[in-house]
Amino acid sequence: MFEAFRGTTFPSILLSGAGSSSKLQSQIESLRVGPGPVVFFLDPFVANANILASIWVAGPFTFVVDVGQEPSTGYVDKLVSEIQDLCQRSLPSLMVAIGGGITMDLAKAVSVCLTNSQNSSKMQGWDKPTKSGIIKIAVPTISGTGAEASRTAVLTNTQSGLKLGINSDFTKFDCVILDADLISTVPTNLFFFNAMDAYLHAVEVLEGHYRNSFSDFFAKSARQILEDIFDSQDPRSVSNHEHLMMASYLAGLALTSSFVGLVHPLSAAIGVEYKIPHSLANLLALRGLKTHYPNTHDRIFGWADKLDVTVPSLGEVWNAETDASKLYSEMVKHELPVRNALGQDWQTDFTFEKFQLLLKEM
Repeated sequence: MFEAFRGTTFPSILLSGAGSSSKLQSQIESLRVGPGPVVFFLDPFVANANILASIWVAGPFTFVVDVGQEPSTGYVDKLVSEIQDLCQRSLPSLMVAIGGGITMDLAKAVSVCLTNSQNSSKMQGWDKPTKSGIIKIAVPTISGTGAEASRTAVLTNTQSGLKLGINSDFTKFDCVILDADLISTVPTNLFFFNAMDAYLHAVEVLEGHYRNSFSDFFAKSARQILEDIFDSQDPRSVSNHEHLMMASYLAGLALTSSFVGLVHPLSAAIGVEYKIPHSLANLLALRGLKTHYPNTHDRIFGWADKLDVTVPSLGEVWNAETDASKLYSEMVKHELPVRNALGQDWQTDFTFEKFQLLLKEM
Protein backbone atom coordinates (compact mmCIF):
# COMPACT_ATOMS: atom_id res chain seq x y z
CA MET A 1 0.00 0.00 0.00
CA PHE A 2 1.26 3.47 -0.92
CA GLU A 3 0.72 6.40 1.41
CA ALA A 4 -1.83 8.84 0.03
CA PHE A 5 -1.27 12.17 1.73
CA ARG A 6 -4.39 13.86 0.44
CA GLY A 7 -6.95 15.86 2.32
CA THR A 8 -10.70 15.41 2.43
CA THR A 9 -13.04 18.34 1.84
CA PHE A 10 -16.53 18.70 3.27
CA PRO A 11 -19.45 21.04 2.55
CA SER A 12 -20.13 23.69 5.14
CA ILE A 13 -23.71 22.43 5.48
CA LEU A 14 -25.13 18.92 5.02
CA LEU A 15 -28.88 18.38 5.40
CA SER A 16 -30.38 14.91 5.10
CA GLY A 17 -33.62 13.04 5.53
CA ALA A 18 -36.95 12.83 3.75
CA GLY A 19 -38.35 16.30 3.15
CA SER A 20 -35.06 18.11 3.80
CA SER A 21 -35.29 19.90 0.44
CA SER A 22 -37.92 22.12 2.09
CA LYS A 23 -34.93 23.91 3.61
CA LEU A 24 -33.51 24.89 0.22
CA GLN A 25 -35.06 28.38 0.16
CA SER A 26 -33.70 29.30 3.58
CA GLN A 27 -30.24 28.02 2.59
CA ILE A 28 -30.32 30.13 -0.56
CA GLU A 29 -31.09 33.24 1.44
CA SER A 30 -28.41 32.59 4.04
CA LEU A 31 -25.60 31.61 1.65
CA ARG A 32 -25.94 33.94 -1.34
CA VAL A 33 -23.20 36.54 -1.65
CA GLY A 34 -23.64 39.92 -3.34
CA PRO A 35 -26.48 41.43 -5.39
CA GLY A 36 -26.19 39.06 -8.35
CA PRO A 37 -28.90 36.59 -9.40
CA VAL A 38 -29.30 33.01 -8.20
CA VAL A 39 -28.56 30.64 -11.11
CA PHE A 40 -30.33 27.28 -11.21
CA PHE A 41 -29.09 24.22 -13.10
CA LEU A 42 -31.83 21.61 -13.56
CA ASP A 43 -31.89 18.35 -15.43
CA PRO A 44 -34.88 17.96 -17.81
CA PHE A 45 -36.73 15.53 -15.52
CA VAL A 46 -36.60 18.02 -12.65
CA ALA A 47 -37.91 20.78 -14.88
CA ASN A 48 -40.66 18.71 -16.51
CA ALA A 49 -41.83 17.23 -13.21
CA ASN A 50 -41.78 20.67 -11.54
CA ILE A 51 -39.65 19.34 -8.69
CA LEU A 52 -39.11 22.16 -6.16
CA ALA A 53 -40.83 24.50 -8.63
CA SER A 54 -41.89 26.77 -5.78
CA ILE A 55 -38.22 27.70 -5.36
CA TRP A 56 -36.81 27.89 -8.89
CA VAL A 57 -38.68 30.04 -11.37
CA ALA A 58 -38.48 29.52 -15.12
CA GLY A 59 -36.56 32.42 -16.60
CA PRO A 60 -33.19 33.54 -17.93
CA PHE A 61 -31.30 32.41 -14.82
CA THR A 62 -32.71 28.87 -14.86
CA PHE A 63 -30.82 26.50 -17.15
CA VAL A 64 -32.30 23.14 -18.11
CA VAL A 65 -29.01 21.43 -18.91
CA ASP A 66 -28.34 18.78 -21.53
CA VAL A 67 -27.89 15.42 -19.81
CA GLY A 68 -28.24 13.33 -22.97
CA GLN A 69 -24.48 13.02 -23.24
CA GLU A 70 -21.48 13.29 -20.95
CA PRO A 71 -20.64 16.95 -20.15
CA SER A 72 -17.95 18.51 -22.32
CA THR A 73 -15.57 21.44 -21.99
CA GLY A 74 -17.27 23.08 -24.97
CA TYR A 75 -20.67 22.90 -23.29
CA VAL A 76 -19.30 24.27 -20.01
CA ASP A 77 -17.70 27.22 -21.83
CA LYS A 78 -21.01 27.90 -23.59
CA LEU A 79 -22.87 27.98 -20.26
CA VAL A 80 -20.22 30.25 -18.73
CA SER A 81 -20.52 32.68 -21.64
CA GLU A 82 -24.32 32.76 -21.40
CA ILE A 83 -24.22 33.44 -17.66
CA GLN A 84 -21.61 36.17 -18.09
CA ASP A 85 -23.79 37.88 -20.69
CA LEU A 86 -26.88 37.65 -18.50
CA CYS A 87 -25.00 39.00 -15.47
CA GLN A 88 -23.42 41.75 -17.56
CA ARG A 89 -19.97 40.47 -16.65
CA SER A 90 -20.70 40.45 -12.90
CA LEU A 91 -21.07 37.22 -10.94
CA PRO A 92 -24.10 35.27 -9.73
CA SER A 93 -24.73 35.46 -5.99
CA LEU A 94 -25.29 31.69 -5.80
CA MET A 95 -25.71 28.57 -7.92
CA VAL A 96 -28.13 25.70 -7.23
CA ALA A 97 -27.86 22.31 -8.96
CA ILE A 98 -30.92 20.04 -8.82
CA GLY A 99 -30.57 16.73 -10.63
CA GLY A 100 -28.11 13.91 -11.23
CA GLY A 101 -24.35 13.67 -11.51
CA ILE A 102 -24.08 15.47 -14.86
CA THR A 103 -26.01 18.45 -13.49
CA MET A 104 -23.75 18.51 -10.42
CA ASP A 105 -20.55 18.31 -12.45
CA LEU A 106 -21.68 21.08 -14.79
CA ALA A 107 -22.43 23.37 -11.84
CA LYS A 108 -19.05 22.67 -10.24
CA ALA A 109 -17.19 23.32 -13.49
CA VAL A 110 -19.09 26.49 -14.37
CA SER A 111 -18.65 27.88 -10.86
CA VAL A 112 -14.83 27.77 -10.97
CA CYS A 113 -14.61 28.92 -14.58
CA LEU A 114 -16.66 32.01 -13.73
CA THR A 115 -14.42 33.06 -10.85
CA ASN A 116 -11.09 32.05 -12.41
CA SER A 117 -11.84 33.58 -15.84
CA GLN A 118 -10.52 30.53 -17.66
CA ASN A 119 -11.86 28.13 -20.25
CA SER A 120 -12.76 24.80 -18.70
CA SER A 121 -10.06 22.90 -20.62
CA LYS A 122 -7.46 25.03 -18.81
CA MET A 123 -8.97 23.94 -15.49
CA GLN A 124 -8.77 20.19 -16.17
CA GLY A 125 -6.20 18.33 -14.09
CA TRP A 126 -5.14 18.62 -10.47
CA ASP A 127 -5.57 21.88 -8.53
CA LYS A 128 -5.60 24.24 -11.52
CA PRO A 129 -8.15 26.80 -10.18
CA THR A 130 -6.63 29.44 -7.90
CA LYS A 131 -9.89 31.01 -6.67
CA SER A 132 -12.99 29.59 -5.01
CA GLY A 133 -15.95 28.96 -7.26
CA ILE A 134 -19.36 30.58 -6.92
CA ILE A 135 -21.11 29.53 -3.68
CA LYS A 136 -23.29 26.57 -4.63
CA ILE A 137 -25.89 24.14 -3.33
CA ALA A 138 -26.40 20.55 -4.48
CA VAL A 139 -29.78 18.82 -4.37
CA PRO A 140 -29.30 15.37 -5.93
CA THR A 141 -32.39 13.65 -7.33
CA ILE A 142 -30.60 10.39 -8.10
CA SER A 143 -27.80 8.79 -6.10
CA GLY A 144 -24.58 7.02 -6.96
CA THR A 145 -22.12 9.26 -8.74
CA GLY A 146 -21.04 11.00 -5.54
CA ALA A 147 -20.78 14.25 -7.50
CA GLU A 148 -22.46 16.06 -4.62
CA ALA A 149 -19.52 15.13 -2.37
CA SER A 150 -16.46 14.97 -4.60
CA ARG A 151 -13.98 17.69 -5.53
CA THR A 152 -14.10 16.63 -9.18
CA ALA A 153 -16.12 17.90 -12.13
CA VAL A 154 -15.72 15.27 -14.86
CA LEU A 155 -15.68 16.64 -18.42
CA THR A 156 -14.88 15.28 -21.87
CA ASN A 157 -12.36 17.60 -23.50
CA THR A 158 -13.96 18.79 -26.73
CA GLN A 159 -10.62 19.02 -28.56
CA SER A 160 -8.78 15.91 -27.34
CA GLY A 161 -11.78 13.67 -26.64
CA LEU A 162 -10.19 12.67 -23.31
CA LYS A 163 -12.40 12.47 -20.25
CA LEU A 164 -10.72 14.35 -17.38
CA GLY A 165 -11.76 16.02 -14.16
CA ILE A 166 -11.38 19.50 -12.80
CA ASN A 167 -9.96 18.27 -9.50
CA SER A 168 -9.88 21.04 -6.93
CA ASP A 169 -10.98 21.90 -3.41
CA PHE A 170 -12.53 24.99 -5.00
CA THR A 171 -15.15 22.94 -6.88
CA LYS A 172 -16.84 21.42 -3.83
CA PHE A 173 -20.42 22.28 -2.95
CA ASP A 174 -20.96 24.55 0.05
CA CYS A 175 -24.29 22.98 0.95
CA VAL A 176 -25.62 19.51 0.14
CA ILE A 177 -29.26 18.50 0.68
CA LEU A 178 -29.94 14.75 0.64
CA ASP A 179 -33.72 14.36 0.41
CA ALA A 180 -34.69 10.70 -0.10
CA ASP A 181 -38.16 11.74 -1.30
CA LEU A 182 -36.57 13.00 -4.51
CA ILE A 183 -35.32 9.57 -5.64
CA SER A 184 -38.58 7.69 -5.04
CA THR A 185 -39.67 8.00 -8.70
CA VAL A 186 -36.33 7.00 -10.27
CA PRO A 187 -36.86 3.90 -12.49
CA THR A 188 -35.32 0.77 -11.02
CA ASN A 189 -32.73 0.28 -13.78
CA LEU A 190 -31.37 3.83 -13.34
CA PHE A 191 -31.60 3.48 -9.57
CA PHE A 192 -29.50 0.31 -9.77
CA PHE A 193 -26.94 1.50 -12.33
CA ASN A 194 -26.23 4.67 -10.36
CA ALA A 195 -26.11 2.90 -7.01
CA MET A 196 -23.51 0.52 -8.44
CA ASP A 197 -21.38 3.53 -9.38
CA ALA A 198 -21.16 4.29 -5.66
CA TYR A 199 -20.43 0.65 -4.84
CA LEU A 200 -17.61 0.55 -7.39
CA HIS A 201 -16.16 3.78 -5.98
CA ALA A 202 -15.94 2.14 -2.57
CA VAL A 203 -14.55 -1.17 -3.83
CA GLU A 204 -11.92 0.41 -6.07
CA VAL A 205 -10.70 2.61 -3.22
CA LEU A 206 -10.48 -0.35 -0.82
CA GLU A 207 -8.74 -2.64 -3.31
CA GLY A 208 -6.26 0.02 -4.42
CA HIS A 209 -2.72 0.85 -3.36
CA TYR A 210 -3.27 4.55 -2.51
CA ARG A 211 -5.15 4.36 0.77
CA ASN A 212 -5.36 6.19 4.06
CA SER A 213 -7.55 6.17 7.16
CA PHE A 214 -10.01 8.70 5.72
CA SER A 215 -10.54 6.90 2.42
CA ASP A 216 -10.82 3.50 4.11
CA PHE A 217 -13.37 4.67 6.67
CA PHE A 218 -15.66 6.34 4.15
CA ALA A 219 -15.32 3.55 1.57
CA LYS A 220 -15.93 0.74 4.09
CA SER A 221 -18.98 2.52 5.43
CA ALA A 222 -20.40 3.08 1.93
CA ARG A 223 -19.71 -0.50 0.85
CA GLN A 224 -21.44 -1.96 3.91
CA ILE A 225 -24.48 0.28 3.55
CA LEU A 226 -24.87 -0.67 -0.11
CA GLU A 227 -24.50 -4.38 0.59
CA ASP A 228 -27.16 -4.11 3.29
CA ILE A 229 -29.48 -2.29 0.86
CA PHE A 230 -29.20 -4.74 -2.01
CA ASP A 231 -29.12 -7.84 0.17
CA SER A 232 -32.39 -6.71 1.77
CA GLN A 233 -35.83 -7.85 0.64
CA ASP A 234 -36.80 -4.40 -0.65
CA PRO A 235 -33.94 -2.18 -1.89
CA ARG A 236 -36.54 0.43 -2.90
CA SER A 237 -37.91 1.00 0.62
CA VAL A 238 -38.00 4.55 1.99
CA SER A 239 -35.29 3.77 4.54
CA ASN A 240 -33.07 2.22 1.88
CA HIS A 241 -33.47 5.32 -0.28
CA GLU A 242 -32.17 7.39 2.62
CA HIS A 243 -29.31 4.98 3.19
CA LEU A 244 -28.40 5.03 -0.52
CA MET A 245 -28.11 8.81 -0.53
CA MET A 246 -25.72 8.65 2.41
CA ALA A 247 -23.71 5.79 0.84
CA SER A 248 -23.31 7.78 -2.38
CA TYR A 249 -22.12 10.77 -0.37
CA LEU A 250 -19.64 8.70 1.68
CA ALA A 251 -18.22 6.96 -1.40
CA GLY A 252 -17.77 10.38 -3.01
CA LEU A 253 -15.85 11.54 0.07
CA ALA A 254 -13.63 8.44 -0.16
CA LEU A 255 -12.60 9.50 -3.65
CA THR A 256 -11.45 12.91 -2.46
CA SER A 257 -8.62 11.30 -0.50
CA SER A 258 -7.84 8.34 -2.78
CA PHE A 259 -8.41 7.11 -6.34
CA VAL A 260 -10.66 4.74 -8.24
CA GLY A 261 -9.26 1.57 -9.85
CA LEU A 262 -9.56 -0.15 -13.23
CA VAL A 263 -13.32 0.02 -13.76
CA HIS A 264 -13.58 3.79 -14.05
CA PRO A 265 -10.72 4.36 -16.54
CA LEU A 266 -12.15 1.66 -18.82
CA SER A 267 -15.64 3.05 -18.30
CA ALA A 268 -14.39 6.52 -19.26
CA ALA A 269 -12.86 5.14 -22.47
CA ILE A 270 -16.08 3.28 -23.33
CA GLY A 271 -18.19 6.33 -22.56
CA VAL A 272 -16.12 8.67 -24.73
CA GLU A 273 -15.77 6.22 -27.62
CA TYR A 274 -19.34 4.91 -27.76
CA LYS A 275 -21.39 7.66 -26.05
CA ILE A 276 -22.62 5.20 -23.43
CA PRO A 277 -23.85 6.70 -20.11
CA HIS A 278 -21.27 6.48 -17.34
CA SER A 279 -23.18 4.26 -14.92
CA LEU A 280 -23.95 1.67 -17.62
CA ALA A 281 -20.40 1.87 -19.00
CA ASN A 282 -19.15 0.96 -15.51
CA LEU A 283 -21.00 -2.35 -15.60
CA LEU A 284 -19.85 -3.13 -19.14
CA ALA A 285 -16.30 -2.52 -17.93
CA LEU A 286 -16.84 -4.67 -14.84
CA ARG A 287 -17.94 -7.59 -16.99
CA GLY A 288 -14.58 -7.47 -18.77
CA LEU A 289 -12.72 -7.02 -15.48
CA LYS A 290 -14.28 -10.04 -13.77
CA THR A 291 -10.90 -11.64 -13.04
CA HIS A 292 -9.69 -8.41 -11.38
CA TYR A 293 -12.82 -7.93 -9.24
CA PRO A 294 -14.41 -11.42 -9.03
CA ASN A 295 -16.39 -10.97 -5.81
CA THR A 296 -17.65 -7.54 -6.82
CA HIS A 297 -18.63 -8.83 -10.27
CA ASP A 298 -20.65 -11.69 -8.81
CA ARG A 299 -22.34 -9.49 -6.20
CA ILE A 300 -23.39 -6.78 -8.65
CA PHE A 301 -24.65 -9.09 -11.37
CA GLY A 302 -26.42 -11.18 -8.72
CA TRP A 303 -28.19 -8.06 -7.49
CA ALA A 304 -29.12 -7.19 -11.09
CA ASP A 305 -30.78 -10.59 -11.48
CA LYS A 306 -32.60 -10.14 -8.17
CA LEU A 307 -34.04 -6.80 -9.32
CA ASP A 308 -34.70 -8.08 -12.87
CA VAL A 309 -32.34 -5.45 -14.29
CA THR A 310 -30.73 -6.36 -17.62
CA VAL A 311 -27.13 -5.31 -18.18
CA PRO A 312 -26.42 -5.55 -21.93
CA SER A 313 -23.12 -6.59 -23.46
CA LEU A 314 -21.01 -4.06 -25.34
CA GLY A 315 -22.04 -5.72 -28.60
CA GLU A 316 -25.72 -5.13 -27.80
CA VAL A 317 -25.28 -1.38 -27.36
CA TRP A 318 -22.60 -0.89 -30.00
CA ASN A 319 -22.81 -2.80 -33.26
CA ALA A 320 -19.74 -1.40 -35.01
CA GLU A 321 -16.30 -2.96 -34.75
CA THR A 322 -14.51 -2.17 -31.52
CA ASP A 323 -11.15 -0.41 -31.88
CA ALA A 324 -9.21 -2.20 -29.14
CA SER A 325 -6.03 -0.17 -29.52
CA LYS A 326 -7.90 3.12 -29.23
CA LEU A 327 -9.81 1.96 -26.15
CA TYR A 328 -6.60 0.75 -24.52
CA SER A 329 -4.85 4.03 -25.26
CA GLU A 330 -7.73 6.07 -23.84
CA MET A 331 -7.93 3.89 -20.73
CA VAL A 332 -4.24 4.00 -19.76
CA LYS A 333 -4.11 7.78 -20.12
CA HIS A 334 -5.80 7.67 -16.70
CA GLU A 335 -2.55 6.49 -15.18
CA LEU A 336 -3.19 7.28 -11.51
CA PRO A 337 -6.28 5.04 -11.18
CA VAL A 338 -4.58 2.25 -13.17
CA ARG A 339 -1.51 2.51 -10.96
CA ASN A 340 -3.75 2.56 -7.90
CA ALA A 341 -5.24 -0.76 -8.98
CA LEU A 342 -2.12 -2.54 -10.28
CA GLY A 343 0.87 -0.88 -8.62
CA GLN A 344 3.92 0.94 -9.92
CA ASP A 345 4.74 -1.76 -12.48
CA TRP A 346 1.28 -1.74 -14.06
CA GLN A 347 2.67 -1.45 -17.61
CA THR A 348 4.28 -4.87 -17.23
CA ASP A 349 1.13 -6.47 -15.86
CA PHE A 350 -1.51 -4.75 -17.98
CA THR A 351 -0.35 -5.21 -21.57
CA PHE A 352 -2.37 -4.58 -24.70
CA GLU A 353 -2.54 -8.33 -25.30
CA LYS A 354 -4.16 -8.83 -21.88
CA PHE A 355 -6.51 -5.95 -22.60
CA GLN A 356 -7.66 -7.65 -25.81
CA LEU A 357 -8.62 -10.75 -23.84
CA LEU A 358 -10.48 -8.60 -21.33
CA LEU A 359 -12.41 -6.92 -24.14
CA LYS A 360 -13.80 -10.24 -25.35
CA GLU A 361 -15.58 -10.67 -22.02
CA MET A 362 -17.52 -7.42 -22.52
